[in-house]
Amino acid sequence: MKEREGKKHGTNGKQQVWRKLYLAVDINMHETIAAELSASNVTGGEVLLNLLKQTR
Repeated sequence: MKEREGKKHGTNGKQQVWRKLYLAVDINMHETIAAELSASNVTGGEVLLNLLKQTR
């Protein structure tokens, strides 16, 4: 069954690694002012400090 699922979804049986992209946006200028890419098990609270550092 797994082999057929891999062919159907184009994964070839390899496990995918998910990432999260966090963005800080200036709502007045409509621009991205900070970005942070993390592993899927990292929470938003853990990323917040790094996003704030980028905005200074």
